[in-house]
Amino acid sequence: MKVLFAWLLLCLAPLVAVAQANPPVRPMFIDSKEECATVRGAWVQRGSWQRACQTSWARDECLPLGGEWTAMVGAPSGGVCMARVSDFATARQCTESGGNWGPSGSKMPFCQAGTPRTAAVALRKAPDAGKKCDSQRDCTYGCVYQGPPKAEGADVLGQCRADNARSGCFTMVEKGRLSGRICLD
Repeated sequence: MKVLFAWLLLCLAPLVAVAQANPPVRPMFIDSKEECATVRGAWVQRGSWQRACQTSWARDECLPLGGEWTAMVGAPSGGVCMARVSDFATARQCTESGGNWGPSGSKMPFCQAGTPRTAAVALRKAPDAGKKCDSQRDCTYGCVYQGPPKAEGADVLGQCRADNARSGCFTMVEKGRLSGRICLD
């Protein structure tokens, strides 16, 4: 029995020494431009909304820390490492970009893009503002009805819009008749 115990100690001793010399490494999260600067990384765009820290860590540093390694010819360490971003910071980046992080309670949440932001359009006056019309093609920015309320389809004479404003509600005129109401934000 003593011989068996001594034999086990001799066999396991090198394994215990290796395990103590190389304790498991926990993933490292870099969640901001400031944190990235402390490891001399570059805060880079990944896709349309997400950002992450690109570091010059060698492959044997990158992978144990949970990073994504990409071999790259000419890079000082033979490639680049994209450090991990925490789930909390990823969700924050998503919502700050106008997206929705979820679905709630999901084991694999994702960023659902929000409404795309449109550039403001310069306000332009119409050269035919106020001119009488009976169809959209008669005017630069559309033919609208301005007068007492009437039922859709009623015969009316419209007038050309004054400008290209993209807000407000307009009663449209087509072929000399009320053709519906449109509201723009």
